[in-house]
Amino acid sequence: MKLPPGIAWLLAPRWPALAFALRTTVTSLVALAIAFLMDMDDPGWAATTVWIVAQPERGMSLAKARARILGTLTGAAVALALAATCIQTPELFLSGLAIWIGICTGIATLLRNFRAYSAVLAGYTAAMIAIGAASQPENVFDIAIARLLYVLLGILCETVATSILTPGSAARGLDRKIRLALSRVAAASSQALRGKLQPGPQMGRLVSEINALDTAAEYAAAASSEIDRHSGHIRQIITSLLIQLSAAHSTSRRIARTPLYAITHQRIARAQAEAKRLFDEIPGLLDRLADKEILSRVRTLRQSLAVDQPLTDEGKSAAATQTRFLLDRLDVILRSLEQELVHLIGLKGDVLASRGRTVHHRDVQGAWINGVRATLSVCLASFLWIASAWQDGGSFVIIVAVVCALFATRDNPVAGSLAFLKGTAVAVLPAAVATFIILPKMSGFAMLALGIGPFLFLGGLAYFSPYAGMAAAGSIFFWNMIEPENLARQTATGFFNSAISLLVSMAFASLCFHLFLPVNPARRRKRLLAAVVRDLAQPLTDPYRSTHTWARRMADRIARAGPTVVDKDPDSERPFANLLAALDLGIGGARLARIRHEQELPAASLQQLDATIRRLREMAQSPQAAVDAAAATVALLRRLAPSLPPRQAMASARALEATEEVAERLLDHPDLFDPSLKRP
Repeated sequence: MKLPPGIAWLLAPRWPALAFALRTTVTSLVALAIAFLMDMDDPGWAATTVWIVAQPERGMSLAKARARILGTLTGAAVALALAATCIQTPELFLSGLAIWIGICTGIATLLRNFRAYSAVLAGYTAAMIAIGAASQPENVFDIAIARLLYVLLGILCETVATSILTPGSAARGLDRKIRLALSRVAAASSQALRGKLQPGPQMGRLVSEINALDTAAEYAAAASSEIDRHSGHIRQIITSLLIQLSAAHSTSRRIARTPLYAITHQRIARAQAEAKRLFDEIPGLLDRLADKEILSRVRTLRQSLAVDQPLTDEGKSAAATQTRFLLDRLDVILRSLEQELVHLIGLKGDVLASRGRTVHHRDVQGAWINGVRATLSVCLASFLWIASAWQDGGSFVIIVAVVCALFATRDNPVAGSLAFLKGTAVAVLPAAVATFIILPKMSGFAMLALGIGPFLFLGGLAYFSPYAGMAAAGSIFFWNMIEPENLARQTATGFFNSAISLLVSMAFASLCFHLFLPVNPARRRKRLLAAVVRDLAQPLTDPYRSTHTWARRMADRIARAGPTVVDKDPDSERPFANLLAALDLGIGGARLARIRHEQELPAASLQQLDATIRRLREMAQSPQAAVDAAAATVALLRRLAPSLPPRQAMASARALEATEEVAERLLDHPDLFDPSLKRP
């Protein structure tokens, strides 16, 4: 019997969850023991750092560890500067701190992955050190050094444990993810040839999975210099997957709209059937056969499509039009699959591909909004601290800074901050049990570890559950509440005061997301679409180099919009369809520009194609002119086709298909170029 996900993580945990929970529990206890031996003032922070840095994969742990070191050093330096210049003037001191946290939050919005985390950490580390030194400014340097030592100790323990217990996992994990993406896009291609590829949630999930390969490659490169050297191959695979998926999407849409007539060219009919079989078998082939054998099979199939004549003998019948269309789409899909396999083989070879660079969507206006919100939130929290003279006001400001900076970059910061609040609230009970029932009856570190180890292990298992966000908060603040020290022991008054202060601070921070510049999904979608429209000319300008960068940025944008479509948000369906149309437009336009650069068309066709490409570069300003130019190109190519020699006729057929595809997407999505997008 299959258990529901809500309890399966606890009653039937998988091996990765067990391994992560055991490794992180033991590592955090080792860090705590070392901190006790070094007689640190707050040894629990070393163990807390282990849980903050810990990730299921080695590359992710190493990348986050580097980010945490950089963020901690930067934050400590800023805290020292603030303490040295204005700690005697509380209003100026807290205002400067709020502005710094706002700057870090804005920068984090423009970055991604653990680079963004490093920027956030630089903000709230400064708050922790500076506010901690507010009552003892003469010790600010010692506080900063202690904070840095806690972090370095926790990172060192986690890095050593991860390196010993998960050797070589980066390459294996990345290879598995790439092959899974190839299999799923091949399955989508098979569905497309039957007209059954769904344009909404299914496409959103596939693009998100492809986009995730870029992040997986970045993390794997942090753990392996060999993967870092071959990262260019991975980015080429990502681009080819996107091109294949775009071609499959247009194929399915055309077949669903106009069912295929009988294919009159027997070789193409056989190739179509063979392509369906190949795409259905790809998952099994990737497991059983060597990559070179699969590549040979794909190339053989492509050669069977290379007919000698461009089907002009069949006139302008519907069957001939559909046959030509299918021939063109199959060639694009198979060529993309061929490139994916070539670069998959290249990952294990000595030939390096151009690395390119990591690209993603940057929302500058969103960065300003998040930065201003974080600044205002910390200013308000600081005002309440000063006005009320609350004893725990400093901790209140720190937690507000942490939550407002950490969750500002999330798609739904309110939901993220509330999950953090719930996780902390859930941790109060086990922390109270450990503090007042278990630990007082035990002496020595071994007994302490036995007493709190089970709570930590359960928290580690919960990282692999639907409650992962809550588990992260609970595992981190569990240490904050039990406050393990060499000599002192928590009192009931101190424990509950600290827990209540923590929960109130988090609740207030969540409220700030409603009070100051609340997140507006409609405006965010509009800004995203406006950025997409601005960039549409890029692959047309430089179709050989810019297409790769543009396609990966588009994948990131589609991945950002995908969750709302998967959740069946009706307001996001049309904008998401426009994003898919923009992906098809960019890839189709780049293909058209490459055909033009090959110069295999007659002079009249090249001249008309030049005019069309110029109009397509300006389609954001004048979409109708681009449609008219494309229509003129289609008419000319069709008129000249019967009189062309075979080589030019084949190039003309490819240009015709690419132009018709671009024109169709322009006509189907006029709202993509809505003038209001220019004023998001």
